[in-house]
Amino acid sequence: MKRWTVVCVIFCFSALLFSSCRVTLRNGDLVFFQPAGSDLEKAISLSTRTDTTLNFCHVGIVEILDGFPYVIEAVPEGGVERTLMGSHSHETYFIYRVRHRYAARNAVVLAWEHLGEPYDFYFQHDNGRMYCSELVWECCRKRDGSHLFSAQPMNFKSPDGTMPAYWVEWFTPLGVPIPQGEPGTNPNGLAQSKHLRFLGTRRYETCID
Repeated sequence: MKRWTVVCVIFCFSALLFSSCRVTLRNGDLVFFQPAGSDLEKAISLSTRTDTTLNFCHVGIVEILDGFPYVIEAVPEGGVERTLMGSHSHETYFIYRVRHRYAARNAVVLAWEHLGEPYDFYFQHDNGRMYCSELVWECCRKRDGSHLFSAQPMNFKSPDGTMPAYWVEWFTPLGVPIPQGEPGTNPNGLAQSKHLRFLGTRRYETCID
């Protein structure tokens, strides 16, 4: 009985994973996520939202490994890690393609070098840590080694110009000032880039190219 239960679970998961194969995934595609309910996701989307229809709080890099799609991402719980698509708490994946093929393919190779690094709670560059969009910014590079995406002044304030208590409580224990206006990146900013092309939305995707 237990054996059949396991088989059924695997079958159901596979059915979800292999559904909606209209978007063909490639190494180096970017996957964006909308807020799923955590306080951090809400704070990021509140401070960085620029579009009235799409609002993102997280981003990662697609890697096809042994025929299955994974996301190389930086998350608070585990730092930079590789996660199987379909195992996220977010229901929908927003898939974007990097227009520069070299930058897309090389992004995965560069991302391997950051696996295991801790999450960048400080939101600062060049400190041996990574936050989600920083990982994408760091790994998407042109042939000459320069960054494909531009860093922009970071904003942590609410649309009304006030600083949310969430960020004050976030940075105070770290002993550093809130890096308001410092160069950085965020998922919403990246999604607006001319270097990306929106492919579509999928729940669980295993189509590869």
